Amino acid sequence: MSRVPCAPRPPHWLAAIAAGLLLPCAGAQDGLPLAPVAPSGAVMRPVPGVRIQYEPLAGETGVPGAGQLDGALDTGAGTLRGGLRIDPAAQAPLQRLDANWEARLPGPWKTLVLGETHGSGGGWSRPVALAGLRFGRPLALRAPPPGADTAFGLPASTAPAASWPPGFAQPEGARLRDVAGMAAQDTRALLRPGSLSSGPPVRGPELLQAGATDYEVELGRLRDQPGAWAAAAWRMGLRQGLTAEARSEWMDTRVAHGLELVQSVAGAKLHASVAQSAGPSDTGLRWATGLAQGGEGGQWSLGWDGSERGYSPAGGGSEARAAWRAATRWPLGDRASADLSYTRSLAWDAGEADSALKLAAQLPLARRASLSVGLSLQDGVQAGWGAALSLSLPLQP
Repeated sequence: MSRVPCAPRPPHWLAAIAAGLLLPCAGAQDGLPLAPVAPSGAVMRPVPGVRIQYEPLAGETGVPGAGQLDGALDTGAGTLRGGLRIDPAAQAPLQRLDANWEARLPGPWKTLVLGETHGSGGGWSRPVALAGLRFGRPLALRAPPPGADTAFGLPASTAPAASWPPGFAQPEGARLRDVAGMAAQDTRALLRPGSLSSGPPVRGPELLQAGATDYEVELGRLRDQPGAWAAAAWRMGLRQGLTAEARSEWMDTRVAHGLELVQSVAGAKLHASVAQSAGPSDTGLRWATGLAQGGEGGQWSLGWDGSERGYSPAGGGSEARAAWRAATRWPLGDRASADLSYTRSLAWDAGEADSALKLAAQLPLARRASLSVGLSLQDGVQAGWGAALSLSLPLQP
């Protein structure tokens, strides 16, 4: 009987961390030059109802001139949104991002979105990119969606998708090109990360008032792979401090159903989920549990996931056999904060587990400038360590 490998030996990790603090990235498999000075973006409102936002990405991607342009037009009956990614180093320098129309409607429709959007995912399910419609509660994702590098400016991943469970997305870019940004993304995925730069907010488990209900329905075609997509979720506050959500998903070759419970415990949120997927040739279960707490004094989260070999996640690939993760964020003073995250995951048929430890700090400077520093250490298939420094300056005075 095989078993999940234990946590890494402390001497190996402590020595690597000490080396990372003292040496200029000599142990990383790829060179990690300091990130260039990067402006922090600008927002323009040329006429009433029109909002244009530009966010430079050179500091995150290391590509001079990289950026993201987002626009929104309030039509009175709804809002039209669209985005454009600029990457001079890519084969297609201009890449169109999501374009859709969103409206708040009376009655059971609540929020209606037409066009390119995302399926929200859940405590056991990954978000998916789809073209079609969704209605019900406002869209909020449980983890960064596919292509989250367009929001965080991170390069494409080379790590096995099976190593990282839903609810926590392994930062794209295994070669540590932006350690500070990667560490921040880790904790945002595990805690309460706020909003992606050109997409819906990403939130953790949520509680409803006793007796309150909400729902969502998603219909369309997947954008990252062929096939149709349909999903429906219904959530209810069973009593004060306890909420349940049932969710079902249908694809051409996969059907999945799952249930999640969220319980308030001494100011923290304890959440547990179980799901089953079935395909033409296999079926399997997935289970997960976690505990998260957040506030002005800091945030932390712990979680564990496991799955049977036959379980298949939305979007393809396979799920990790077992994975656990921890993250914390704490304030260091006025507008300063530090992020620390650790993950360990064992894929099916893998000889050893993959693990990653990341530390980042964001420090404010004069005239609305900010400095981010980060350190990352990975063990397993893609072992290595690295460090990064990023300085952001405002475009507007």
